[in-house]
Amino acid sequence: MPPESDVIRVMDEFKAALLNREAAQMDAMANRWLEMERRLAPTIELLAREMEERRAMGLPITQAALFRLERYQDLLAQIRQEWDRYAAYALDTVTTGQYVYGQLGVNHAVSSMQASAPGVPLTFRRLPTEAVQNMVGLLGNGSPLHTLLMNSAVQAEAVDAMTSALLEGTVLGRNPRKTARLMADGLARGLNQALTINRTEQIRVYRQLNRQQYAASGVVEGYYRLATRDSRVCPACLALDGQFIPLDREMAEHPNGRCAQVPKVIGFAAPTWQRGPQWLESQPASVQQSILGPGRYAAWQRGDFDLSDLATVQRSAEWGHSLQATPLKELVN
Repeated sequence: MPPESDVIRVMDEFKAALLNREAAQMDAMANRWLEMERRLAPTIELLAREMEERRAMGLPITQAALFRLERYQDLLAQIRQEWDRYAAYALDTVTTGQYVYGQLGVNHAVSSMQASAPGVPLTFRRLPTEAVQNMVGLLGNGSPLHTLLMNSAVQAEAVDAMTSALLEGTVLGRNPRKTARLMADGLARGLNQALTINRTEQIRVYRQLNRQQYAASGVVEGYYRLATRDSRVCPACLALDGQFIPLDREMAEHPNGRCAQVPKVIGFAAPTWQRGPQWLESQPASVQQSILGPGRYAAWQRGDFDLSDLATVQRSAEWGHSLQATPLKELVN
């Protein structure tokens, strides 16, 4: 295994700091969501009880019948009101976070360039503060967060999940309190989407400013993908770990991606570390199966594909060039 360069250790520290910041923010957003759930809970439980009474009376338990109920329509109106409030909060949170992450993207780029040239003082241009402000403005309005949350696509999906839980729980004769809990769980799909979009939009700004600082410096010729080597790593990211990318190209990613961008400073040796495929091969079978999944793991053990085949890049209307793990059916054909 090659010795790990100083810059890799520095980048790993940066990633850990970002994850700690992210965890605190996600906790705050989740707590805000719970406040919304508590306000909705009485209406949700009353609706679940009303539907159980209808079932006991032999009245139809259908989506059409549910939509005609005044209490259901009242709940939908309350959800829309609460959702608009939460979406505004989430949008403000991510816009503020984008600015912070943008500054960190520049600062971390500067530190990683210096770590790539140990003992040699580098002279380069640093991006002005305005570059961060401009990036936040461009990505904030019309971004996936703004479109999905403010235009209620996520809300509609969450309401559908809540409604399905209500109908299923009633038909099966579940206790109304349990049905109400399942309804809240269905509605919480909106929270999961909001957290994903929030994190992805902030890290997108971080990477953009990171790469722009590399380009502005005049001392960097490109950058390498550095995957997070743990049991939760995406197989596609692991397969592309160490990929060299020119400065004029964005690194393909996926929602919740955790890959970093390691600079290649002109005139200095390329950074070294144990690349993703080699790291995976050195892991216990339990870790390999956890990362690849049972189907991919079995096919890999049979020699049906190489680890380099695990990455597929697709064009996503929401996220641009989106990276995903190659489906098993494509790997074995």
